[in-house]
Amino acid sequence: MFRKFFKDYFSFTKSEKNGILILLALIILVIILRVAIPHFRKNRIQDFSEFQEEINEFEKSLADSHPVLSEKHLQGSGSRLFFFDPNTVSEADLEKLGLNPFVIQNILKYREHGGKFKNKTDLMKIYGLDTAVFKRIESYIQIVESEEMIMKEESPPEKESAESSPIPLNLSDSADLVKIKGLGPVLSGRIVKYRNLLGGYVRKEQLLEVYGLTAQRFNEIKEAVYIDTVNIIPIFLNKIDAQSLAGHPYLNTYQLRALIRYREMNGKFERIDEITENQLLPGETFEKIKPYLKIE
Repeated sequence: MFRKFFKDYFSFTKSEKNGILILLALIILVIILRVAIPHFRKNRIQDFSEFQEEINEFEKSLADSHPVLSEKHLQGSGSRLFFFDPNTVSEADLEKLGLNPFVIQNILKYREHGGKFKNKTDLMKIYGLDTAVFKRIESYIQIVESEEMIMKEESPPEKESAESSPIPLNLSDSADLVKIKGLGPVLSGRIVKYRNLLGGYVRKEQLLEVYGLTAQRFNEIKEAVYIDTVNIIPIFLNKIDAQSLAGHPYLNTYQLRALIRYREMNGKFERIDEITENQLLPGETFEKIKPYLKIE
């Protein structure tokens, strides 16, 4: 009885047997694939050799485009160190030191414009020279004093003639200003250019606003010039427009528009103090530009 029950219960039809066989085959196939595929992928090696040249070119372009040369660039560049004077060293020797072409050109331009390296740390003035690179070459820097510099140090300082008279700051050109001890052609040109932007100097202290003119340099030259206010170009409040004062050092675009808008809405200025009373300009700006302002 029980034998007949189990036989009936566990017997399958032909279609069921086929289904079971297919299912078993699929299970076996999945197991084989799970074992074989990782093994196949692991042993497969991607060959990028055909792209290696392009990769190398790309990396080289990145290195060449960076203006600052770091310590790691020097170590791998095949450079060699030797004693050199930055005032006389050639471009070729700078290349042998492993310096970046960008830095080399800045050194050469600095010398062409009359720049001198008086001590080792002066080399740090060169834009693009990394601190790590400077530390690497510092002990190899040997600055040889020229005969001109030696004579200048040995000779006593020249005394300014008591009879020499100061020159008018608003009438002198760069050729006149360069004659003043302590002023070179670059600073002299900047002084004239800034004077033209201002409309003339109304006080000596405005020279401190000239780019590159330090307080020490100002103290050295301030007695060699004087202010001639007759030549100041006035700013007529009731005639100013956006074009006439464009680029003025003391007024930006918004402040200039505020002055013009006030005049258009309220009529002509009658007093200069209307500017502060109506808060058209910051107090510091007003004090700077006040000497130039005029009412018709």
